[in-house]
Amino acid sequence: MLATALLTSPSIAQTAQQVNWCKGEDGATPDLRIGGCTALIQSGRYQGKELATILFNRGGGYYFEGQYDRAIQDFNQAIALNPQNVSIFRLRGLTYHEKGDFTRAIADISEAIRLEPNNASAYFDRGESYRGKRDGDRAIADFSEAIRLDPKHAGAYYIRGLVYWIKRDYDRAIADYGEVIRLNPEYVADAYKNRGLAYRDLAVLGKGDIGRAIADYDEAIRLNPKDAQTFHWRGNAYRSKGDNDNDNAIADYSEAIRLVLKDPKDRLVVHQSRGNAYRSKGDNDSAIADYSEAIRLDPKLAVAYLYRGNSYYSKADYDRAIADYSEAIRLDPKNLNVFHDRGRAHFYGNALAKAHADLGQAFKLNPNNMYTILWLDVVERRSNLPRRISKNLSELDLTEWPGPLINLYLGKITPAKALAVADDEYPNETTKEDQVCDVVFYSGKLALLRNAKEEAISLFGRAVSDCPKNDAEREDAIAELKMLGVRP
Repeated sequence: MLATALLTSPSIAQTAQQVNWCKGEDGATPDLRIGGCTALIQSGRYQGKELATILFNRGGGYYFEGQYDRAIQDFNQAIALNPQNVSIFRLRGLTYHEKGDFTRAIADISEAIRLEPNNASAYFDRGESYRGKRDGDRAIADFSEAIRLDPKHAGAYYIRGLVYWIKRDYDRAIADYGEVIRLNPEYVADAYKNRGLAYRDLAVLGKGDIGRAIADYDEAIRLNPKDAQTFHWRGNAYRSKGDNDNDNAIADYSEAIRLVLKDPKDRLVVHQSRGNAYRSKGDNDSAIADYSEAIRLDPKLAVAYLYRGNSYYSKADYDRAIADYSEAIRLDPKNLNVFHDRGRAHFYGNALAKAHADLGQAFKLNPNNMYTILWLDVVERRSNLPRRISKNLSELDLTEWPGPLINLYLGKITPAKALAVADDEYPNETTKEDQVCDVVFYSGKLALLRNAKEEAISLFGRAVSDCPKNDAEREDAIAELKMLGVRP
C-alpha cells in the first residue's frame, strides 16, 4: 500500500542505499525506512511531488512503528505538496483509524474515493472505519461497493460477514463466509470458524441445525488445530445440543485451556464455560474447581462468584453459597439474580428475615420478575408479613409464563389448571418440561403453606424425579424434602 514510486536520481552525496530504504526496498525495516527518508529530506535537494513521496514513505515507516502522530505530521506536509495523491489520503485515514479517530479517518478516505472512485480498497478501508464507529449499515454499504468493484475481494466478504453477524443477520453472514471459503485459502479456517458461529446462533433461535455448526468447527480445527477459540466455540455448540453432549463440550474446553495457557483472559472464559458444562452434568465439585480458577485469574469477576455460589447451593452448602453471593453483590450490587439466589440460600439456611431482605431487594431492582414475586410471597406468608404479590400486577402479562403461577398463588386457578396450562397451552417441547416442573414445585410450596404436608411431600418427590437435572426447582425440591425430614 505504501508508495514505491522511483525518486529522481540522487546527488552524489546521497547513497543509493538511502533511496532504496526510503522506498522500502532492500529488506528495509521501518527504522531503516525512516532513516533513509530522513537523510533525503535533510539533504534539502528534493521539492514538490518528489519531497511529498519521501515524506509519505517516511510517514509509512512511522505508521508501521505505531508512531501515529509523527506519521500524520509527515502526511500533512505530503498532502500540502501533492493534494492529488490518493495513497497519502488513504494512509493518513488508516492512521487516524488506528488512533480511534474514525471521523477523520472517514473524511480522509472519502477524499481518496473522490480522487479515485473505482478504488475497491479505499471503500474497504472506509467500511472498516464505519465499523469502528459502529455504523453497521454504512460499513455494509462500503464493503458491498468494494465487492462490486472487486468481486474477488475476500477481505470485504469476510468483514461484511462479521457485520452481518453483529446485526444478527445470520443467513447473510453465512453466505459471505461461504464466498470467503470459495475465494481465498488464507481466510478459510477463520471463515469456517465464524460460519460455524452463525450456524450455532441460528440453531439457538430454532432456525437451523447445530450439526452444521459443529461440522464447520470440525473443518476449522482440521485446518488450524492450534486455535483455542475454535475448540471453545465447538464446546459451546455441543452444549447447545443439550446435556447429552456435555462430555464432548468438556473435552473441547479442556483442549482450549491447554492451548491458551499463556493468556489468562482467555483461560478464565474457558474455565467458566467448562464449569457450566460440569454443573450441567451434576458434577458440582469439578464446576467449583473451574469457577475457582476463573476467580483466581480475575478476582473481580462477579459472575464467577455467582456461578460458584450456585454450585455450592446445589451441594446444599448454603454458608459457602451465601459467601460467594455476597462477594458477587459487592462487585455487582445491581444484579437482581444474585439477591434472588442469596435469598433462596438464606431461606434454606433457616434465616427468614435475611431471605426476606434479599428477595425484597431483588424485587426492588425488578418488580416485574415473577419468580422473585413468587418467592417473596412464600417468605412473607411464612413470616406473617403483608403480601406484595398483588402489587403492580397491572404491569405484568400473566398470560406469559410464569404468569399462570402468579394466578395460582392468588387463588385464581387451581394447581390442576396451572398444570393443564403448562402442558397444553405451552406445547413447545423444549420449554414444556421446565414449565411442568415449575407447576409441580410451586404447587408443593403452596401445599406447605396450607399445611398439607403429605401433598407437599408427594409434589416435591415428583419434582425430584421429573425435573431436569440441576434445574433450580429440582434442587429446591430436594432441599424442601430434607427440611421435611424425608430422604430425597
